[in-house]
This record gives sequence, structure tokens and C-alpha cells, in this order.
Amino acid sequence: LGVTLWNLQGRLVCSSIPPRPGAPAPAPHQKSFEEALAVDDLYLSNVFPGPITGLQLVTFGFPVKDDAGVKVGLLSIPVRSEYLERQLLDLHRLPGSVAGIIDRDFKLVARIPAMQEWQGKSVAMVPGFATGLKSPEGAFESSSLDDVRRVFAHKLVPRAGWQVYVAVEDEVLYAGFRRQLFQGLIAFAAVIAFSLTL
Repeated sequence: LGVTLWNLQGRLVCSSIPPRPGAPAPAPHQKSFEEALAVDDLYLSNVFPGPITGLQLVTFGFPVKDDAGVKVGLLSIPVRSEYLERQLLDLHRLPGSVAGIIDRDFKLVARIPAMQEWQGKSVAMVPGFATGLKSPEGAFESSSLDDVRRVFAHKLVPRAGWQVYVAVEDEVLYAGFRRQLFQGLIAFAAVIAFSLTL
């Protein structure tokens, strides 16, 4: 949505959007501004509604340092959640599968297929789903946000504290195994029938 540069007092220095130098960071950005200044590396905010449009945003922040390595400001890039959803579209997914991103507060940042009614809302109230995501990584089986039972695999995004997950309906995931099991049982039954005939 733009690029902004802030001084340590939270005042705008310059912006790619029509600038108002000296303006303070909007209230929804204030928390992420303070958190971003506390780290020495790339910072990703939790998802929040934009102060003007109400659209769900995340902020990428990076500290600006002088030649002596002292922080003098913050470079900030607000991004709409839909942009992150478009990045997920590049995944090669099985039929009925989903992929998503959860922030540090267990709020849905992005998901494909998109579920606008959940964007920016906490998934902590979905039984089994939030419980499975509490570990840094792993797999679990649970109902998804759309009440479809799936097998989830998830991983913590280093430094960001976000979770990325993919989930596949168990019928799709286990279809190959069930087909092999069924074929194996038929072959076993054929061998037993042949043996009994002999």
C-alpha cells in the first residue's frame, strides 16, 4: 500500500502516499511501531483493520540505523492481507485442500480458498484447530474453519511468530493408502481362495 519512514518519536518523515511529514502514526499502527522498534531485524505485525479503509492489513517493519549502528527510525510497509493470499495461490494443492497464515494472536491473516468472514478474527475458538496450532510445528487432525475435517501440517515462521498451515481432507489424503489396502486385501483373498481350491 505504500512505504513510510518514521522517526523514533513515531512521527512521519516521508511517505510514498501523499505525505504529511510530522504526522503521528495512526493509533492502530502505534503498537506495531513500538514492537518493530524493539527488534533489530524484519518485523511482521499482527493483522489489524486499516484506519482509513477498514481492510485487514499487516505491517512489515525494518529499523533504520545510522553509520554507527544506532536506530534512528523505522521503515514501514503496510500490506493488505489479500496480497498474502495471492502468494498462497502459487501452492500446488490437492482437491479440497486449504492453506493459511495465522498471526501471533491466532488471528487469520490469509487463507485459500479465501474466507472473508474469518479474516482478522481469532481462530482460538475453533475446537481442536487452535489446540493443534499451539505447538511450533507438527501435524494434527481437526475440523477446519469451514467445518470440514482435515489433516493439518503447520510450521512456525522464524522470527515472525506466525504459523503457516496446509490441510487436506482425510478422504483425499488417505485415498491412495485405502486403494492399496483394498487391492492388497483382494490379492490376499485371491491367494486364500486359490489355496483352499487346491
